[in-house]
Amino acid sequence: MRPSFEVLAAGGIAIALACVTVTATPGIESAAVLGVLLPPLVAGAHARRVVRDRLRGTHDPLRSVIAGLVRASGAFVLAFAIALGRLALEPACADASGLAWLALGPLPGMLLAALVGELVGRLLRRPRLAAFVAGIVPVLALVVVAIEIYATPAVYVFTIFGGHWPGPIYDESRGLPDSLLSYRLVTLLGAVALAATLVAPSTSLRALRTGLRVVALACLAGFVVATAAGATLGHRTSLARIDDALGGRIVGDRCSVHLPSETPYRERRRLLAECEAHVVDIERILEVRRSARVEAFVYRSSEEKAELVGAGDTYVAKPWRGEVHVQRESFPHEVLRHEIVHVIAGELGPWPFRTSGALGGLWMNPGLVEGIAVAVAWEPRDDLTPDEWSAAMLELGRLPRAADLFGSGFLGQGASASYAAAGSFVAHLLRTRGPRAVGAMYLRGSVGDAAAIAREESAWHAHLRRSLGQAPPAALALVRVRLLDRGLLSTRCGRLRARISDRMVAASRRHDYAGALRDCAELSAIDPDDALVRVNHAVLLGRTGHIDAAERELSAMREADVPGALRARLHTVLGDVLVRRHGDPERARGHFRAALAIPQDEDLARALEVRLLALDLDEPARSAILDAVVDPGDEPRSEVELGARLAWISARADDGLPAYLLARRLVNEGRPREARAMLARSFATGRMPTERTTVERRRLDERLLVEGALVGDVDSRTSLGLRLASESLLDEGLAPFVRAASIAR
Repeated sequence: MRPSFEVLAAGGIAIALACVTVTATPGIESAAVLGVLLPPLVAGAHARRVVRDRLRGTHDPLRSVIAGLVRASGAFVLAFAIALGRLALEPACADASGLAWLALGPLPGMLLAALVGELVGRLLRRPRLAAFVAGIVPVLALVVVAIEIYATPAVYVFTIFGGHWPGPIYDESRGLPDSLLSYRLVTLLGAVALAATLVAPSTSLRALRTGLRVVALACLAGFVVATAAGATLGHRTSLARIDDALGGRIVGDRCSVHLPSETPYRERRRLLAECEAHVVDIERILEVRRSARVEAFVYRSSEEKAELVGAGDTYVAKPWRGEVHVQRESFPHEVLRHEIVHVIAGELGPWPFRTSGALGGLWMNPGLVEGIAVAVAWEPRDDLTPDEWSAAMLELGRLPRAADLFGSGFLGQGASASYAAAGSFVAHLLRTRGPRAVGAMYLRGSVGDAAAIAREESAWHAHLRRSLGQAPPAALALVRVRLLDRGLLSTRCGRLRARISDRMVAASRRHDYAGALRDCAELSAIDPDDALVRVNHAVLLGRTGHIDAAERELSAMREADVPGALRARLHTVLGDVLVRRHGDPERARGHFRAALAIPQDEDLARALEVRLLALDLDEPARSAILDAVVDPGDEPRSEVELGARLAWISARADDGLPAYLLARRLVNEGRPREARAMLARSFATGRMPTERTTVERRRLDERLLVEGALVGDVDSRTSLGLRLASESLLDEGLAPFVRAASIAR
């Protein structure tokens, strides 16, 4: 018996998916592709057969419905079998949730498509027309969903034929949501209603025919009610739903900030002022003006954001709606400026999506979209600017080609490499060509032809080589670690690895080190050569008290040339365990000194200096200082107890370190006024013990002064003005807020 068209099509598509890294194993991406491509083919092919059977006089309604469902099922079974066969080649990538994505995604959609094909085939009398109309129905369903995405804050998709797309591709660890199961139950109601309607007229028994019609009406009613309640079930979202969940809002001239109802008044004012300062500054850089307010949504957590808009770990901007979606953070917000750039750059982008790319931004150019955001936001990562990151990548021979950055290759790189390089390149264009030229590029969705890109790339590389000498000594070491992230599209079992990594981190945070070690073993089975996994395994050995085994792993890492920044982290953990759990400060001192000798980011280096200083103190000062900078282990101190001890020590210390550490904790707890008072005690007490701690104390003081000035605190504005009269800002990222505070005054 010759295979049906549906089966052949499903087999061909499944084989093609098995050859692409990101769709090679069952999961979100493979389910999405099958859910988009197969239902139109199933519906069209079955509709064509139904018309032909009717014209020949051989159409049997019941048999035709069953045959259509069997062919659709057969097509799915073949695609599923090919996916399982591909998975058999990589058993470490086996993931039950990946198979569930296929079962709850394309399968119900293909069965429903067969029923749609049956209905259309009965209504029309021309085979080709019937095939086209039936095939277009699943496509139109996608169009309806796309309109809903365009018109609402949502970035996730529920479609009756395709299943579910959970949000941005960089949300790597997203798992199977409970809402997909409830959505497919709703789909089942619709399918049963349609099937019963199609079969009922051909039934000779009156009672059975009546029963089928009752079933059809009942299922249709359930389908309509459940569809209407989609927002409650999590199948769609709306502005009203988000505002109800958050409960708070504050409105200014340039921004409207939607935030949790429990947000303190001072923080509300600060968030609004922070948003408006960014808007004004970004407009100045890009030489554009946005007339409407920016709508900023600030969620309590990534979990709440994922539930309400579909993006958890990924921050989101919708330029055509003037919206940014972020979660709550301390001042200054780490990514708020970046997302606002997307909205302001939307004034340069084409209608209707206001993003750079072809077809009005529908075919987006991610290199330009993210590049302009990084270039204008210019937010350092690990104290390195995008230029410094890119210069280090160039030195290491790992800088992405400009032609790849502004084409499909952007998503094939790790996020750290792509974002930093694209931002550095666009910043080069802003310096050399000016904002109007960059705006024209953004509008047309292209940097230029191959020759123009090559010319600009040569000048960009020359600039990077000059800036490399100005980068911190640790730049190359830090970039080597960042480059271990190869990106989802080029990483084997990427989503599974991300979920296991998240689970491992969560287990470590609750001190379930045995569970974390099991997760680490799973990651090692997927990729035994992954340096991050090796380091995490050694870290967990140290935390479980197997110091000697962890030190042997550390020695092996030196021989294997594992990046020094990762080895510094392991040295630090081993030192912490030795001093806190084993009472061996001298051995711990050796690890801290070894870590400090390795080039690394300034935060860890400063924390290591504080650890070494604490080892020279007597109790209770030693424990209090270590508690402030070290993971407390299985028996964490309470914040109240630690705060009281630090306050007691700071009142008696002859340097400013204890009061500074307490001020930093108060900032993290959202108590800026108390932190400012404690920091004043630190300055009054005396000098900081190291250059790094001196610089960081001044940074914290700047941050608190600017935050106070931004919300209208007169004393903070006065102190900030006096400071800036004699000194420049250490943190240039605070400059927009200083300008905003000056304008407000």
